[in-house]
Amino acid sequence: MDLNEVFSIFVRLADISEAEAEKYRFICENAVRSLRARLKDNIDESESGDSLNMAAAALAFKRYVLQGSASGELGGFTVGVIKVDPSRSGKVSSAEDIWREALYDIKDLLRDDTFIFGRIL
Repeated sequence: MDLNEVFSIFVRLADISEAEAEKYRFICENAVRSLRARLKDNIDESESGDSLNMAAAALAFKRYVLQGSASGELGGFTVGVIKVDPSRSGKVSSAEDIWREALYDIKDLLRDDTFIFGRIL
């Protein structure tokens, strides 16, 4: 994965300036590390670079939206006693959809280690 390309896609998804996005670069770096850790051993990143870059950017965007939603940084304003707060759940839902779509495109490249089989006592 190319961190600069991931960052560029993230900037477009977040619809913020590159200067504003710089403070979120760490989220892109973390998303790249997260996906690399889940790649199957025989995967050549250069052969699937575009899909992996998009998936890393989508994961970074999802985390950015979740962070912004939790901290109240996403949109909204107050004028006097009137508060306008666009739907945070709508933004989170959209970010989740983008992530799921990107994840679907790379599903064959990732190890399936999310299921844990256990026994019931």
